[in-house]
Amino acid sequence: MADIFTYGSLMYTPVWNTVASGGYKKSFATLENYVRRAVINQEYPVVLPQKNSVGVKGVVYFAVNQTDIRRLDEFEGIYYIRKREPVILENMKTIHAEVYILNDIYSAIASDEEWDQSHFEKSGITIFLTNYNGFSR
Repeated sequence: MADIFTYGSLMYTPVWNTVASGGYKKSFATLENYVRRAVINQEYPVVLPQKNSVGVKGVVYFAVNQTDIRRLDEFEGIYYIRKREPVILENMKTIHAEVYILNDIYSAIASDEEWDQSHFEKSGITIFLTNYNGFSR
């Protein structure tokens, strides 16, 4: 089992439940020393290391089982690597969680623009779920 920090589509229950079994406790959290960027021509983001950044807001799912971690690895695909990083929970406690970060060899897919979370919430999630509807538990 591991705690998983999410910062894009997986923060949202409809996406999370498409991949994982759900039912996990969760908390808002911040990943420091990273920035979140839009992926060119896609609805989802990536995170890239950047020292002294304001950090990336997201959601931590606690004690995710190995079956769901394997599913998340498959869902994230080749563009991401899973790395254990410190995150600060909303109660200001620091824990270590697994984070899917952009694999350096695919850096060309990241735009210079911040991921637009409000756009994702308004219309991007529908597009995302339509494009990824073949991926289900």
